[in-house]
Amino acid sequence: MAKALNDAFQRQGGNAALALADVGNDFATVFSRIASLAEEARNELSRASFTSEERRVDMTERIETTQRALLNALVTRGSGNSRGALLSEAQLERLSSVVEQIEEKGVCSGTLPDRNEMMRETEALIAEVKTWDMDEYAQRTLLIQLNCIERVIQTADLYSAAELRGKVKSVIADFAAEFSAHDKHYQTRMEKLLSWARKAFFPGSIMLSLAADTSTVVALLPGPSG
Repeated sequence: MAKALNDAFQRQGGNAALALADVGNDFATVFSRIASLAEEARNELSRASFTSEERRVDMTERIETTQRALLNALVTRGSGNSRGALLSEAQLERLSSVVEQIEEKGVCSGTLPDRNEMMRETEALIAEVKTWDMDEYAQRTLLIQLNCIERVIQTADLYSAAELRGKVKSVIADFAAEFSAHDKHYQTRMEKLLSWARKAFFPGSIMLSLAADTSTVVALLPGPSG
């Protein structure tokens, strides 16, 4: 995204540059996406395994420094049509190295499966959740969340892979928090949710970040009864 913006602003100015970069319709949307992506990158870095804590701190500082530089540069362009690079080649290179490190540490790649496959897996899970014997209000809440994921998939071109996966992780985390102490079928149903996430949103990935969100909760649960 940073590279697309950088290239676009060397050729156009203002909203025309945003359209050329294909990252959002207005500056507010772009600011929000940059903040969201930077936060996701920081979260992934906090979960990844590095040989030294200093390395993790350095990578995190690169993300924060680049985010500030990019947003500050965009602020100056939001009120006019001036052209020119937003970031230097050195800044882009530092950002790329962070992305490479995140992927090398086993955190999911930036690509998503085919949209039809994501829809197929999500619709199958929705159909199954409707058959679950559980509190009606809780079931309705889970279905609302899954239907929201469906709507996001339908407009997947407006969301990055990290943003969409973040929404998936939120659904699973909410389920864990709500049902771990009350639902005797929790473990089996959690496995269904994790299977859905692996197939539709985290294929070929070690899923370290998703496991970090749920493994502690799952490990403390008693086995299902009844």
